Amino acid sequence: MTEQKEKHRKQSSERLEQSIYSRVLATAKGYYFMLHRRDQLPYGPVRQKNEEQIVAVEKALADCGNDRDRELIQKNLFEGLPMKYIQANYSIHTMKRIRKNFLVRVAKNLWEI
Repeated sequence: MTEQKEKHRKQSSERLEQSIYSRVLATAKGYYFMLHRRDQLPYGPVRQKNEEQIVAVEKALADCGNDRDRELIQKNLFEGLPMKYIQANYSIHTMKRIRKNFLVRVAKNLWEI
């Protein structure tokens, strides 16, 4: 099995614990808000936490397979567009898998798993 297929198999078999899933989902959905308030926060722990979350989301987004996957994540998670209205030429099942793998990468980047 190739290295890429093995990596994909491992990611697709991972399941996030409910509390971790909730935190990571909220982080991903709040990405645009975090960017907006980035310069408004005073220096300190709150600003540092905000920056860590931004970097985690951006790294996970950069690791998406292609531009179409990134666009799917941006429209669904960042902009709140339901999957059924996204023109990505993917099945709903595939879109859910792409979204799940993205959230797993965010969780890893945040050291949640």
